[in-house]
Amino acid sequence: MSRRLQVLLALLIAPLALAAFAAWCGLLTWRTPAQRALVARMMEPTPPLGSRNAYPLLWLSRYELSDEQIEHHITQDVAQWRALMAQPDSRIVRKARLEFASTAAGKYPSLPSTYGWPTICFPWEIDCLDRVRVDPAVARALVARLSGYLPRLDRLAGFDHATNPFGPHTAGIRLNLSTFLGTGLTDAALRHLDGDSAGASQRLCALAATWRRLRARTDDLSVDASGISMLVASLRLHADMRAELPDAPAQSPECEAVFAPLEDAEYDQCTAWRANYRASTEPMDALALAGPEGLGWFERVGYWRDERNPDRIETAQLVDETYCSEAHRERIRTRARIEIADDYGHCTAGERVFHPMRCAQVELTSSRMGDFHDSLLDLDAWLALHGLAQSLARLPPGARRAAFEARAIPLIEATHPVEFDPQAQVLTTPLLVPRREPRIVMPLPGSRVAGVARPMPPE
Repeated sequence: MSRRLQVLLALLIAPLALAAFAAWCGLLTWRTPAQRALVARMMEPTPPLGSRNAYPLLWLSRYELSDEQIEHHITQDVAQWRALMAQPDSRIVRKARLEFASTAAGKYPSLPSTYGWPTICFPWEIDCLDRVRVDPAVARALVARLSGYLPRLDRLAGFDHATNPFGPHTAGIRLNLSTFLGTGLTDAALRHLDGDSAGASQRLCALAATWRRLRARTDDLSVDASGISMLVASLRLHADMRAELPDAPAQSPECEAVFAPLEDAEYDQCTAWRANYRASTEPMDALALAGPEGLGWFERVGYWRDERNPDRIETAQLVDETYCSEAHRERIRTRARIEIADDYGHCTAGERVFHPMRCAQVELTSSRMGDFHDSLLDLDAWLALHGLAQSLARLPPGARRAAFEARAIPLIEATHPVEFDPQAQVLTTPLLVPRREPRIVMPLPGSRVAGVARPMPPE
């Protein structure tokens, strides 16, 4: 082969090799028309979800404020937050994300917000009645100290959606609702122990109605998760209370409605996931968060490149395919789980070097993405078992097993096979996203008349 031909071949092959290397490293940033249209669709702001937004009240729940004061402070807070996010100094942005607080702080008395009080029923606890029974006097004292939260919980009934006004850059905005929600649950438990089971049931059903409505109309995944947690906690406590009543009355129509199985529309989390995607496209300030000493110069180049290519097309495609597609609407209709391939979003070695942020984000998102849908399937299973428990309890004990075997099988039992223990009078099914408990244990009304502690489900 002549030298001239060798040079010609080299000139032809070199650009192809360079392009292949650039693609392997994820350096090519061209987008197809379909990808550009997808990103544009994902970046559209949240459409109106209702007429009265509960998010400002949630954000300022520690303070006793009028509607006018809430509007004043949320307007100031949003303006201050957006000004801080626009700062060119990444150290200022980092500090804001770690320490941002409302302009109401220090101007009004605030209620405590804390974890770990043993006699408060936080939404994730599975033994609310037992916790309060340990020392009812302490529980009453704590609820009295936190009583300012109760009218604010009731006030939420007048709102119909929870849209985050801080967007699109929301990393660092945190709602701390644990004590706020736990006060309502503990108040209901105390009412039951004091003999006012009807009042306790009324409070729980009102709480559940509020959070069922808000979580279905939000663009904030944390509000969605809090709503699911609050619905499960209210339902669990409601079931435990009815299990201790020798002659549990029929549920009110309000409770029947709020504890009915989920509608298809309540499974739709596309709006919240799109908002989460928009937040993920904001500059992540990797250098400021990791610290200069935490990154080598080559890593800095990779982070810098990610900042220059912020559309995160891989994440956009993942969100769209998983939560906003016709395939997901079919999953909702059939109550099927989300299946994401183990290697989805897997980065090459070159992409990990040149796009470390993008790789970490896509892989982390894909690894946990199905949990949000699975949590809704778990919630629907809680609701289905509650309804089944109420219907079985209306039958003589000897007829319950046959009725259970002859029941119509709902779609949710494809992911949550149900077992009935006629001796303990409980229904059980495994959880897809187990946290404090591996399975749902749903007692029938009247099955624990003595008020004994609920047995822990088997591991």
